[in-house]
Amino acid sequence: MGKTRKDDWRFIIVMRNLIIAFSIMLLGACKSNGKLQPKGDDRLQGIWQEQKSIVKDSLLSSEYMILELKCDSFYLTLNVYSKDNIMNDTCFGNGNWKEYAKGTYLIKDDTIALMGSYTKSNFKQKISGCHRSNYLDNYYVMRSLEDQKMVLSDVRGHGNFSLLRTKKSVCIQKEIF
Repeated sequence: MGKTRKDDWRFIIVMRNLIIAFSIMLLGACKSNGKLQPKGDDRLQGIWQEQKSIVKDSLLSSEYMILELKCDSFYLTLNVYSKDNIMNDTCFGNGNWKEYAKGTYLIKDDTIALMGSYTKSNFKQKISGCHRSNYLDNYYVMRSLEDQKMVLSDVRGHGNFSLLRTKKSVCIQKEIF
């Protein structure tokens, strides 16, 4: 007994249904592998500038930060002031200089951790040179957080300092390769 056209169509329909069912199973098993950078904390996105302090200005050396938070990343500029050349080298200049760092930040309860490395002024890798190089690992307690103002306290006991938001931004996640 030979095959009929009806048998051919049944076979095609069964195969089509099997392919569709298998495809649905494969698609259901797929999940994102996290190739987008984390969003970070929406409340902190933007540029924060530390406010001048009479106490800090009275010290022999002090630094004021400008902290940019983009998604889960930070870009830090430290404006450093020193009244005395304690380094005894040519890096002292006139007692004012900038240092830069970048990395990622994490928030756990009321603590913000900045983990990264010191960089050149273009935020590219710095291996050597004047002032700090290598890793940055700073922890701060957030004493208060408002839309335009944040008060931090260094966990190493260096006191409280106030930052004002100079620019607000929204995280636009980038693909991680």
